[in-house]
Amino acid sequence: VAREISDEYTRARALSRLADKLTVELLPEALNVARNISNEYDRARALSRLADKLTVELLPEALNIAREISDEDTRARALSSLADKLTVELLPEALNVAREISDEFARAIALSSLADRQPELLPEALNIAREISNEYRRANALSSLADKLTVELLPEALNIARKISDEDPRASALSSLVDRQPELLPEALNVARKIFDESARASVLFRLADRQPELLPEALNVAREIFYEDYRASALSRFADKLTVELLPEALNVAREISDEDARAIALSGLAKPLTETLRLIARTLSLKIQDPYHRAEALGGFLEVDNSLWQDLEKQSQNLLRLLTPKERKHFVGNIPKLYPYLQRLGGQPAVEATLQAMRDACQQWT
Repeated sequence: VAREISDEYTRARALSRLADKLTVELLPEALNVARNISNEYDRARALSRLADKLTVELLPEALNIAREISDEDTRARALSSLADKLTVELLPEALNVAREISDEFARAIALSSLADRQPELLPEALNIAREISNEYRRANALSSLADKLTVELLPEALNIARKISDEDPRASALSSLVDRQPELLPEALNVARKIFDESARASVLFRLADRQPELLPEALNVAREIFYEDYRASALSRFADKLTVELLPEALNVAREISDEDARAIALSGLAKPLTETLRLIARTLSLKIQDPYHRAEALGGFLEVDNSLWQDLEKQSQNLLRLLTPKERKHFVGNIPKLYPYLQRLGGQPAVEATLQAMRDACQQWT
């Protein structure tokens, strides 16, 4: 079905969603579908999703697909997705692909991903990171290297971090080094509190709270103040598992206060697992009150792993979701079909899945 979709964005998205369900026999065909996606970002995303499933025989072809990507950021990320799967024989070729990248940030990211297999690359990657002119990208490159650096390289990394003038990326870079150098925590915290953007400040504070848990209330309060509701919801969802039991009621209130249903669904879904049983019932009720069927199903989906009684509700929600998607554009319909996979398995097992796939094939034949 994915192969037959003419719209490349939709084909790439469908292939990505189906990647972990493909059998070994289907992998060569799936890799060929990925190679033929002309949009490089979508091609790299499809390749990344297939990477964990690829057999040794398919790795040379996957590496060639990554090499052929002209956009250097995208090529670096494609290479990074393959780095820990490559055989020893392919590592020299992968290193050549990385060194051919002219953009410093992209080259540093590629070398960092290969350094897990070849630690001798770390000084080279750190020197490249130092030369990145954009401070946000320099901080990101430094963060990607932080947990791999040898003791001998840590002083140089700290020097690079301290020379970043903007508080946001400097705090991010320093916080990435705190696990290796705990004595940096007061310095990183001081810089973090000066970050103007609430979303960035909350992100750094939550990271620092791994070392200093008493920062969690402050981080949650900053998250509450994030102006854009989708960013606020994303912060709640990303850092929900860091919250203590005492902070969960407040986190749920932050989610409840979000007016946009899409953002509220993301926040509630992200909070589902860490919530206590009592709070989970409240969150479930809030999810069921979401008016839009798609967002309601999205919110309830987060509770699946912890609340088996939800399946009855989700049967209704999946039916509503199908009705909702039917009149929409093809890319919306196909992109969301994989979300129904667990529902179909629960409702009718593999026969239900196969029947749905056949129905999709029939539908594809009608699309022009």
